[in-house]
Amino acid sequence: MTYSFKETEINFFISHEKDVIANASEMAISFNKKPNDFLKLKETENFIQLLLDKLNSENEIVSYKHSDIVYSKDGSTYMHRKLAIKFAFWLDDEFEIWFFEIVDDILFGNYKKHWDAHVIQKSSQFKMQELKKKLLLKSPTKEDVHAYFKAEKEFVNARMAKLRAIKDQYSFDLDFGE
Repeated sequence: MTYSFKETEINFFISHEKDVIANASEMAISFNKKPNDFLKLKETENFIQLLLDKLNSENEIVSYKHSDIVYSKDGSTYMHRKLAIKFAFWLDDEFEIWFFEIVDDILFGNYKKHWDAHVIQKSSQFKMQELKKKLLLKSPTKEDVHAYFKAEKEFVNARMAKLRAIKDQYSFDLDFGE
């Protein structure tokens, strides 16, 4: 997945442990900084060790190694999202906020789409019930009929949006999780 920050493309990946991995070399380009300068800091070394300890204490199935947190490949440096967030903070405040939003979107975007569609679906369902009473018990107007069909269309569209969000999340897990 590629996202752009001020015209600089930054690639994100999902590891087999389903953690977000960011291309730190691409992150650093806009700021004329190098990931290695950040990685040499004593605070960064301490952070990496603490992160490894935490991840390994939480997960009995996967054993995290230093190379799961930071590694180089094809001349680029890649970082686990938690280290990459600390790196983003080191690079620039505005970039850090942007980075948080991208990681949230990668991890939770489909869940939010699903929830938003659910809210629309429930609202439309309520409108349909109220309009149905009006159509059956009173003298319906042309506007009432149109409003009912509009609410019904919203309901169907929201249901389809929920299904798409579920499918996209499932596809996301399969495409990037393996």
